[in-house]
Amino acid sequence: MAPLRPRVFLSCGQKRGSPEISIARKVARALKELGFDPYIAIETQSLRGIVENVLMQLQQSEYLVFVDLVRPENELMRPRDRAERFRGSLFPHQELAIAAALEIPILGFQESGIQQEDGFVRYVQGNLFTFRSKDRPRLASIIEAQVRRRLRSGEWSLGWRRQLRVEVLPGFTGPVLDGSLNQNTIWFHMEVCNDHRRRHAFACAVFATAYRRLPVGRWVKFPQIELKWDYVRPPTALVPAKGSRSFSPLRVTTSVPPVAVVAYNSFLVDYPAIGRQFVLDRPGDYLLRVAALSQEFDRVERDFLFHLGRKAADSFVQPA
Repeated sequence: MAPLRPRVFLSCGQKRGSPEISIARKVARALKELGFDPYIAIETQSLRGIVENVLMQLQQSEYLVFVDLVRPENELMRPRDRAERFRGSLFPHQELAIAAALEIPILGFQESGIQQEDGFVRYVQGNLFTFRSKDRPRLASIIEAQVRRRLRSGEWSLGWRRQLRVEVLPGFTGPVLDGSLNQNTIWFHMEVCNDHRRRHAFACAVFATAYRRLPVGRWVKFPQIELKWDYVRPPTALVPAKGSRSFSPLRVTTSVPPVAVVAYNSFLVDYPAIGRQFVLDRPGDYLLRVAALSQEFDRVERDFLFHLGRKAADSFVQPA
């Protein structure tokens, strides 16, 4: 798996026909070279564009770099100070407010000439770094230097994200006697990985949401019953920051031909007949969709290829 790159939301003016776009691209390039995954916020006038682009990207970002550039056309008629006679662009201030509400760490830069404490910046803790208009050509280097300082101090860090992941664990365990099936079975395992460097995933639950038989089968939904965490009975578990927790999504009987059962948490069920809806009894390839969610993190889904062999030991699970 490729190393994780923290996502940086670059909040900077993007007015067409202005130098703002070029500045934003240079800053994004510098952030990428440092090991981040930058997203340049594009100004949009539609509600759909704001929801799909701005809000979604902000919710997924680990950091925000705020760049407030002078817009000469936004000159104040009666400035309080002749040295602060302009306003910056509107969109970065809105994005700054959302990032503050989401508790995203913010690194801010403001061009001299903008009215101080204009917009949302007055409510943000920490000082903005001020740069002059003649510093615009080297603004990317100025921002890069401050990001490097935060990396050295530990305020910012590489190799983490505000997200959960579902991964396959290699091999299988067993065969062991399965009391509910009264047969020997082998068990396949996955794990939920918490990539956040500080926040724990409380009350985390995992589900098999649907499957389809390849190559042309339709998606079939499973009843939404939590899968079984390894070693414990409760339907939810704590996945610590920068840690993982394993669970068992599938068991396969050693009978010939074998039968696969999606391993829902049977301790939660008072209607045993529902187990029939979790059986895959035809050898071949399936796509299995698995979801994970917790109190602290958004829901994530991932598809896995499950091969049910003509012998149990020939079966396997891998990322789709």
